[in-house]
Amino acid sequence: MSKKQAEHSPGPKPERALFGFFLFISSIILFILYILFSFVSDETLNQIGLNYLPDKYWYLAIPAFLIYAVLGYLPIYFLINTSKVLDYDSINNINDEASLTRASQTRSNKYSKDSIDPAYDIPISDINRFLFK
Repeated sequence: MSKKQAEHSPGPKPERALFGFFLFISSIILFILYILFSFVSDETLNQIGLNYLPDKYWYLAIPAFLIYAVLGYLPIYFLINTSKVLDYDSINNINDEASLTRASQTRSNKYSKDSIDPAYDIPISDINRFLFK
């Protein structure tokens, strides 16, 4: 394996471990601060010197809004992608001389045994056979 391949490896590295550990610890600290600010009374926060905090309503409203936003995004994303799918009889589903089929992309000697297979177009009949069998 060459050095260039090793540089872009998705495997674990000490730097990634440090970033992950830092993100883990910081998320725990931020969650504890969130819980403290949510449950500690306003009088106690004023005694500490924290006078300009938002209303307690927002400590519940913002996370609830984020949850609803994510849960609302998922069906919308699915519906948009479903609406973009071409009909089976669409002209864009026809294979022509520019199509890359599995037969035209056979593995030759220029690829090593460990390389990724080349990309090719999957015929609509194979997709239908896989989905609706």
